Amino acid sequence: MSLDDYMCEIVEPTFSRFSSNPNSPRYAYLACLTLAHVVDYAAPCDKKVRALKEEWIKLSEPFLIIDEVAQYFKHGTRFWVKKSKRDNPGGLLITHAIGLENGGLTAKDLHNLYFQVRDALDFVRGQTKKLP
Repeated sequence: MSLDDYMCEIVEPTFSRFSSNPNSPRYAYLACLTLAHVVDYAAPCDKKVRALKEEWIKLSEPFLIIDEVAQYFKHGTRFWVKKSKRDNPGGLLITHAIGLENGGLTAKDLHNLYFQVRDALDFVRGQTKKLP
């Protein structure tokens, strides 16, 4: 599957479903998961996926957040949170604001997350247009 196919057939419709069902944790998670995996299709080769993901995380806080949500629901761990706690033990965790530190996503959390997903999608669209 090409990057364009993945965006058109997977990412965009999944975000549309989340937009139509903004109180659904399932659609929120799926939107984050599919969007976080755009790097797998955008990187020029498998060895470059991690580097591209790290670059996008540095450039976009919404992308960082959706990646954290995807990791949390997929693996039950949050790499960025673990790294942040190690590097800055007293620092504010962004995942707290979207409900991941409270054990679940409420309607308010999902509302906030929707805007992060929307902004991450806009960022990814812009980044993928820059690719050769």
